[in-house]
Amino acid sequence: MTHRRKLLHYPALYDHPGSDALFLAAMRETTAYHIAQNPAYAEIAEQAGFRLDSLATLDDLHRIPPLPTLFLKRHTMFSRPEGKMVVKATTSGTSGRKSTVGIDLNTGLLLSPWSGAASATISSPRSQRQTISSSATSPAATIKPA
Repeated sequence: MTHRRKLLHYPALYDHPGSDALFLAAMRETTAYHIAQNPAYAEIAEQAGFRLDSLATLDDLHRIPPLPTLFLKRHTMFSRPEGKMVVKATTSGTSGRKSTVGIDLNTGLLLSPWSGAASATISSPRSQRQTISSSATSPAATIKPA
């Protein structure tokens, strides 16, 4: 089980002292993933002089190179191929520029542990509506036409 999954399933939501080490490990794991999967972000991290081993305590989290909102409005960058994303959320663009966040199936199911089951209706690339569901007892996702 990944540190992210362990953190999202941590039973005491507000037990920060009890989950701080897990949170730090999840942040390290997530940052490593994006550096490995996203060449643009890897370059940003390199130019900022960022190294994963510099994350030793929670006080070090400020070292993770941030991506300003304006950067995301002007550049498209994903850590997964666009075809693997089941959800793409786009901002309204009230400032004149939109930004997009994509969520793949594994991340989408990972982010829905509170109810014990995840369920979402999506549009596939072929414009077919599909329902994706998973339960705590059966972590494998089921995809079926809606």
